[in-house]
Amino acid sequence: MAETKEQKQLSRIRRAALAVFAEYRGKATMAMIAKRARLSEETLLTHYASKDDLFADVLALGALEMVTPGAMKGFSDILALPWKDARKPLTTYFTNYAQFVRTNAPRVKPVLQEAILRPQTFARVLAARRGAYPRFCNLVEDLQARGRVRRDVTPIALLCMVLSTAWGYGLARAVLMPDADWDDDALALMFASVLADGTRPRTRRVVKKKTKR
Repeated sequence: MAETKEQKQLSRIRRAALAVFAEYRGKATMAMIAKRARLSEETLLTHYASKDDLFADVLALGALEMVTPGAMKGFSDILALPWKDARKPLTTYFTNYAQFVRTNAPRVKPVLQEAILRPQTFARVLAARRGAYPRFCNLVEDLQARGRVRRDVTPIALLCMVLSTAWGYGLARAVLMPDADWDDDALALMFASVLADGTRPRTRRVVKKKTKR
């Protein structure tokens, strides 16, 4: 279905706003955004009543892009993989995420900053992805039933570990140390390996008792 004129205008506005917010941060104005979008400020105000409204919408969309198929190359496909253990889907997740952060650092930076400074705005992003959580729970429980993941690792605990690792990497990569010597692919493999190994069931060591002579 072809985009309507209004939808095309909204797309232009959001792209322009994200670029302006990334470049000027708190000094960005509606006039700057309108100019970048090649629209009048009056037209811009028919879509967004204030800079804060536009800021919230654009950053929510930018953050959402980090966890939807466009950024994750098919988040649903990752959840649908035949999980023999946790390593393969975790490797896919972190590899795709690292590639996205590496190639979209200018857009990722303001999104991550917004997540830290204004979590109430970022809550819109989390709400949009809640539908995937039951599937994630089912997959974790299936791995536990087959002895691939420890029983004491709950789905919410594993999700917290995955997200905190991913967002911590994104924050360091795009905001704190963007000029460091990053080996993104190696880091993605390391993240997956550490989480997969850490959640694997422990093997009990059998200690033989010494017989008295």
